[in-house]
Amino acid sequence: MTIEAIILAGGKGTRLSSVVSDRPKPMAIVAGRPFVEWLVLQLRSQGVHHIVFCTGHLADQIKTHFGNGARWGLEISYSHEHAPLGTGGAARLAIDQTNSPNVLLLNGDSYCKFNLVELRQAAEIHSNACVMTVSKVPDASRFGSVVVAERGIVQSFIEKGATNGPGWINSGVYLVSRSILMALPKNQPISLERDVFPTLINNGLVAQSSTGTFLDIGTPESYQIASSYLESEFKSLINMPGLASDAQRARAQTHLRETAKLMSQLAESDRTDLLGAAALMVDCFRAGRKILLCGNGGSAADCQHFATELTSCLTQDFKRPGLPAIALTTDTSFITAYANDFGFDGIFERQLRTLGAAGDVLIGISTSGNSRNVIAAVTAARQLGIKTIGLLGLGGVLTNMVDLAVVVPSNSTQIVQEITLAYEHILCDLTERILFL
Repeated sequence: MTIEAIILAGGKGTRLSSVVSDRPKPMAIVAGRPFVEWLVLQLRSQGVHHIVFCTGHLADQIKTHFGNGARWGLEISYSHEHAPLGTGGAARLAIDQTNSPNVLLLNGDSYCKFNLVELRQAAEIHSNACVMTVSKVPDASRFGSVVVAERGIVQSFIEKGATNGPGWINSGVYLVSRSILMALPKNQPISLERDVFPTLINNGLVAQSSTGTFLDIGTPESYQIASSYLESEFKSLINMPGLASDAQRARAQTHLRETAKLMSQLAESDRTDLLGAAALMVDCFRAGRKILLCGNGGSAADCQHFATELTSCLTQDFKRPGLPAIALTTDTSFITAYANDFGFDGIFERQLRTLGAAGDVLIGISTSGNSRNVIAAVTAARQLGIKTIGLLGLGGVLTNMVDLAVVVPSNSTQIVQEITLAYEHILCDLTERILFL
């Protein structure tokens, strides 16, 4: 079963306040990102897909930055403590938002390289309630030590400053049985380190050693070296498959903003072009005639899309008869045969002269407004008494050739295509509502 994770990120970080005072300690910037974002990336690399943040001090900053987690391909939710509850109380509050029988619990202000598969294997071997990750450090006096016996059994804890020299320390990463956290009283301050873990000695608490990098950012000194100390770790997380870089993310956001900006401008403008095009289509259908569509590449796909919505329906909640529409882009046998024998420029004109008749409407779709085979079809349509509508990008000769031009004012092919699709939906919606309401 998938493991869910809880990150403890609600503390004030008073020891770090001299250098980081405007944000929660886990949001301190390290190597260009909030420190706790590196933990999120680490969890993602381990296959975790749901994270619960325990928040408290300046909680909105964490929620604003991470949102629902979609940016990282994760689901992120929040458990907010209105008064300090300690590590155990915060974990008890958050466990209600998880479902897995075991949860991965992390301190939000320390980084330890761990292997989730090994933690799970340790839990299975010992049938234990809690697996604690421990790291070997040259001087354990600042942290306090964990005394570990054979097979990883935790024998005792030694307080900070009680001993000098190297030792095993609690790394702040735990695989905890759900039942352990559920048994804690709710909405009461509890410390995992002082109130919970000591009770598990000789009762299911084991240690899993980590040979990787460990660092906490609890002091100004450790915070200052964090970026360089963890550089290699962070590089591996940034290069993780499936994770977009900042540049890629910015490029995607720029494109969406440009499209949204133009959409907003068009929504506030006088859309007599769209209304006029819908009126031409309505007159065509009322006269018992049909719509013909042509275009190339993405515009060819638009022709099929548009014709399908007319012949079928736009939405299931509006029932109406089918409207006759033919995309001249779909008969590959004809298109390849005619293009091979006579040239590509005539593929739409030939079909139009064969299938079209006076009273029909031809819709030509061209992001450039200069597609030669669409121009040939529009020219033939004039001769046959067929009205023409152009769904076009900015510029191009078709703007002045068709009876009614609906133009996307952009030179970006992609943006023209995206907004043209919206135009097609609007035209279909207007046409069927006028005809059948």
